[in-house]
Amino acid sequence: MVNTFEISIYDRAQEVKSSTDNAIQGLFALASMPSHDCVANATHEFSAREDGYRMTMRAVVKIPKGADITHSYTEPLDPVLQRRSLLQVGKFFMCKCSRLVVTLLYLQMKISLVFQSFYPDVRILQN
Repeated sequence: MVNTFEISIYDRAQEVKSSTDNAIQGLFALASMPSHDCVANATHEFSAREDGYRMTMRAVVKIPKGADITHSYTEPLDPVLQRRSLLQVGKFFMCKCSRLVVTLLYLQMKISLVFQSFYPDVRILQN
């Protein structure tokens, strides 16, 4: 299932970063509706086992009326290429949010500069 959350069976208050034998899958109908954004305006947390594994979503900024509610489907501080790969393989889409695009453009620029320092006579074509 694509819109499920993995929860550790040892510490239910923490979402698991990768699939393991020590995790359960939870389907939270309302929580699966927000779109992904690497700079999300909402976050989620899980209650302990004794409280029934409830998920709570909270706004992290003021969300204007009519604006989309977003949360990050990945760990926001993970490396950009890792987040992109997780979204493509696990959620079946390519993230095009501003944070990801700006980071990828920055990486492309840095790679171009390094390449040009080794091969100054080669022209790099930009699309």
